[in-house]
Amino acid sequence: MIKIVDIKTNENQTSTHIFLKFEDTLVNQDLYTYLKEQLDKFKLYTNNDYSTKLEIKYNEHNETLIIEITIIIPVKIMPKELDKSVEIIMNKINLFRNYYESQTEIFKRTKYISD
Repeated sequence: MIKIVDIKTNENQTSTHIFLKFEDTLVNQDLYTYLKEQLDKFKLYTNNDYSTKLEIKYNEHNETLIIEITIIIPVKIMPKELDKSVEIIMNKINLFRNYYESQTEIFKRTKYISD
């Protein structure tokens, strides 16, 4: 099960950077290989006005997967109100978590069918 381990935001004159760090444990090599391919497609699910950077790190010894996502939102579309900004951040967290969990479930079902 994936969990969020860090959230940071950084604002400058042109954009807001939202840094999200997720961790999943007990990820075997086959699942990692599958997820690495699928997570590259996650960018298709984000708003075209945002820039998304994704970094995946896998520790084979611990079977731990670390996923770092940076979402860059131009200042002109980032709300000034705190509650709306928090809502955007939470939506991104939930979007990624749902995407990840669905891909993991697809892998498990596909593996079950093929075994």
